[in-house]
Formats: sequence, structure tokens, C-alpha cells
Amino acid sequence: MALLRFFRLAKPKTFNYIPVFYDEREEKLKEREEKIKREMGLEKTKDYKPQIVRGTMRGYLKKSRAVNRYSSLRLILIFAILLAIAYYIIVKFFFR
Repeated sequence: MALLRFFRLAKPKTFNYIPVFYDEREEKLKEREEKIKREMGLEKTKDYKPQIVRGTMRGYLKKSRAVNRYSSLRLILIFAILLAIAYYIIVKFFFR
């Protein structure tokens, strides 16, 4: 199983940025409407729910360490192959 995954590189991380445009007039209008609705009792207040959930970074360090280990092994293997080829060329052509 390790040999099948040996030459597979990790996929690059993606960054999904959604630009936010600010309109001061619209923001004030929304705040005023919400205030009026709360005063009239038409709308219940919403509870705060965080967007960042606990445990999102769990396992990130394990993955990065595994990727570093595989890249190190790949580098050592390539270096060993290049050394073997260089040794073969030197012995073949210079020491007849």
C-alpha cells in the first residue's frame, strides 16, 4: 500500500474567498427594520452561532507530518537512484 501512495503528491489547499461589499445606507436600513420588528414583537432575537466549529483543525498536523515524511522518503529514493546511476556510469566507462 505504501508503494502505491509513494509517488502521489498531496493536493494543494484551496482558499474560497467571497468578497463582501458594504453599503452604509442599506446597513442602517436593515438595523432600523430589525429594531422596529423587535419593538413590535414580530421577530424573535436570533442566538449567536459561531462559524468556526471546534475541531476543524484536528488532524491537520498529522496530515502535514505524513506529507513531510513521504516527501522525505521520495527525496531519499531519488537521490539513491541517481547515485546508483552515477556509480554505474563511472564503473562502466572509467574502470574498464
